[in-house]
Amino acid sequence: MTGLAPIYRFTNFGTVTSLPQRNRICYNTIMPQSDPEKSEDDLHAEVEQLRAALIEKDALIQRNIAEQMQALARLKESEERWQFAMESAGHGVWDWDATTNKVYYSHQWKAMLGYEDSEVGDTLWEWDSRLHPDDREQTYTALNQHLEGHSPLYVSEHRLRCKDGSYKWIYDRGKVMTRTPDGKPWRVLGTHTDISERKRIEEELRAARDQLNTITDNIPVMISHYTKNGDYLYVNEPTARYFNKKKEDFVGKNVRDIALKDAYERAYPYIQRVLNGEKLTFQNVIPNGLGEPRLIHLHYSPQFDPQGKVIGYYAMSQDITEQKAIERALIEAEKLAGIGTLAAGMAHEINNPLQVITGNVESLLRRIKQGKQVEQEELARKLETLHSNAWRIAAIVRSLLDYARSSTNEARPCSINEIVKSALTIVEHQFKSWANIIILTDLSPDLPPVTCDGNKIIQILINLLTNARDAMPCGGQITIQTGCQLSSNCVFLRVIDSGEGIPSDIQDRIFDPFFTTKPLGCGTGLGLAIAAGIARAHGGTLFLEKSSKEGSVFTLQLPLSPKNSEGDDNTIGLSGRF
Repeated sequence: MTGLAPIYRFTNFGTVTSLPQRNRICYNTIMPQSDPEKSEDDLHAEVEQLRAALIEKDALIQRNIAEQMQALARLKESEERWQFAMESAGHGVWDWDATTNKVYYSHQWKAMLGYEDSEVGDTLWEWDSRLHPDDREQTYTALNQHLEGHSPLYVSEHRLRCKDGSYKWIYDRGKVMTRTPDGKPWRVLGTHTDISERKRIEEELRAARDQLNTITDNIPVMISHYTKNGDYLYVNEPTARYFNKKKEDFVGKNVRDIALKDAYERAYPYIQRVLNGEKLTFQNVIPNGLGEPRLIHLHYSPQFDPQGKVIGYYAMSQDITEQKAIERALIEAEKLAGIGTLAAGMAHEINNPLQVITGNVESLLRRIKQGKQVEQEELARKLETLHSNAWRIAAIVRSLLDYARSSTNEARPCSINEIVKSALTIVEHQFKSWANIIILTDLSPDLPPVTCDGNKIIQILINLLTNARDAMPCGGQITIQTGCQLSSNCVFLRVIDSGEGIPSDIQDRIFDPFFTTKPLGCGTGLGLAIAAGIARAHGGTLFLEKSSKEGSVFTLQLPLSPKNSEGDDNTIGLSGRF
């Protein structure tokens, strides 16, 4: 504060100019007039009256002075309390007389910058000289706006130099409290608050946000943030690139403005589920910015407010078109590798009925050439033998062709027991070469159908049977079980062997691609990985139920009602048609 000017100022005898008009006393109105005819006693009496009047008026003046002093004391006490409250809250106080540029700086104002009370003067220069050069223009612009009456308050964030030469960020607020009769600022009162820590945190948050944006813009995943209504709040650079746009092109746009109608309609049920608080994963065909349909793997997560209400959602998407093509190629390659193994045994299996056919044909030809009669009954018997063996060959070839046929990913209701029988037909010829190995079946009757690609389930079963055989080099028993678990709403297929078991330290790795315990050249390490991927693509699961020195149990579970997988991004299998 600039200090208080004197309240009482006497300009001439008999007049107190600083008091209100009603309290002014004009002494010449009560001075007695000289009258030579009056006696000394009369004059003495008038003097006494005058003295009494003066005493009364003096008492009135003293009372008014006392009231004025009490008002000043209350005002000073109020200002001291306000200043104490401000400084207790960490605010420095300044009081500027704009007509003289004299400024009162409080103790906290000075201490905030590292100064003692005696080290800072009482002029505006004390503040102006410490103002950071880069902040000067915007600070004076805000100040002049308020002084000229264009803003209700003066507010500025700027840096002031401290005693040690460093700078602190200051939140400066002020208000014109009094103006001169011609409307110019007179008394301006305000506070300083140290916001250096807040600025440091803001800078750290800004740096972290920039770093996060750099990361999200350079990862091969599309990230989007939406309101409940589907308005874009954020997209990263891969998302913008996919739609052949810039990030700013999404501002103010809705997902329906970007995605084609068909793609949005396919995603709509999942959007409704995420707005109900679900996290979910699915696949959708979404055309890119060039109009090319691409298979996209999406993960939706809801955004909640502090009260737990859904206010938006996040989407993480990845183009898996090429990945799915590679996966299909791997599945077909693994199948062809299996066909190579099966072909040798099938050749032997086909050779037996061929020998029967050729033997009977040669016998008939020889007798015909020799002119010998062939009895009708004998001819019928031989033709029946030829017919049955020909169909035997046809069945073997057909089963191999069905298995080798490139999958079209068409799902249809299938009987899991019929799938087991088809798989056994394909590998039946190999049973004879599997020394001392017995295959038993325990198939539950009247199982409900499952919607699946039968050839792919056959591929899983053949892989499990082959692994079970390899786990029993000295022979043993393989049991195939089927059944239904109504509590889990699924059908299961279980392959049990009596082999050596799987060591506990590698059980967590057996489904990893390219992991194998077989000798070099005896396996690719893709069999179980592909089988597990096929199961996930059907909404099911393939897992090692147990393994010990007495053998291993692998279980395949398939849902009675198909659903999209919510597994990891590396799922190998179907392309989302389930």
